[in-house]
Amino acid sequence: MTLSDAANCAQIVSIPLAIILWFFTREHLATFWTRKWKVVAVFLIVLTVAGAWQRGWFDWLTTWLNTEVRWPRWQLTLLLCGGFGTAWFMHKIPVWLNSQVNVFQYCSDEIFGVEWQWSYLADKIDTDAISAFCPDITCRCRLRSHILSEYTFMQGPITVECQNCGFKLSFDTSWDELRRRATVEVERRIRTGEYRRRLVSRSLQS
Repeated sequence: MTLSDAANCAQIVSIPLAIILWFFTREHLATFWTRKWKVVAVFLIVLTVAGAWQRGWFDWLTTWLNTEVRWPRWQLTLLLCGGFGTAWFMHKIPVWLNSQVNVFQYCSDEIFGVEWQWSYLADKIDTDAISAFCPDITCRCRLRSHILSEYTFMQGPITVECQNCGFKLSFDTSWDELRRRATVEVERRIRTGEYRRRLVSRSLQS
């Protein structure tokens, strides 16, 4: 059996086999897919590319790769140096940004689906200053209790909502407990150093 025949057979068998596996072992399949989906995806991609190659769908690529190209040595050297230089530079950017990060710059982040902002009192988080904002950080969120319509000391469950963009998220806890949990999560990210990666990631996105 050639590789092309094997690829064709695999493509024909894969769909009914997947349906049978899903029907009889849905829970196990879900667990397996959660843990191994990358391996399965790579295998299917390799199998698809191999089948397409055997069918001649990449003949144009073979022709292009086999076409002789004459370049001066200085151009080839410059191209290789530029490629290695770019790869090195892209690798060093996060490292350099990491070294520039100061913990007191870390004063906002997304936690529990809400954007939080806080300040520091001496070298600790000011728990009275931590506030919830909508995801685009344009408005401070409004708090609404599920027990009463609105009052000063919010009891749970509560809803955090933005009057500007319509953002709304409910929590089965009081406002004080939600702020405490957010503060604990901020402290965890600082202690583990995760805040550095998040700061760098946000600076690159902006």
